[in-house]
Amino acid sequence: MIVLYLQVAGLLHDIGALAVQFCFPEEYKKVVNFQKTRKVSIIEAERRYFSLDHCEIGSRLCLEWGLPAYLLDCAREHHNLSCRNYANIIEPVIIANSFLNAEVDHQVTIDYKQLIHSYCPNKNLEGNEARLEVQMFLYSKWNSFQQGMQEQVSSPA
Repeated sequence: MIVLYLQVAGLLHDIGALAVQFCFPEEYKKVVNFQKTRKVSIIEAERRYFSLDHCEIGSRLCLEWGLPAYLLDCAREHHNLSCRNYANIIEPVIIANSFLNAEVDHQVTIDYKQLIHSYCPNKNLEGNEARLEVQMFLYSKWNSFQQGMQEQVSSPA
């Protein structure tokens, strides 16, 4: 059952971004341009143009549509690595979203310096060193999650 929840969460976590892009395509192009030229997070750029970000919009849509609480939290918190609500569902979405944004879209979505202090408090790293350390941490979390999922799927109910 958890696999189904993960699939749905993965599909719907960015529903707010899709809604904004669909309803305001020209304005959203400005948001993306601002984000790329100023090298700020997409959250910061969206708030500058819309006074809200896609996470808040997504959570409002989930609430309006009566979707389950885990989807609402996933839409609202998928850029928040410290979120612990429904962690077994949100955490893999956060990790996948962060990797895709950083490595495929080249978007700043997470503050590596802040994360390095949260996850590795004894390390004083910045720049690429912090980024690599956090990515190794996230990769190990992802591997642990995958192993746990494989065990759940392969063990008899």
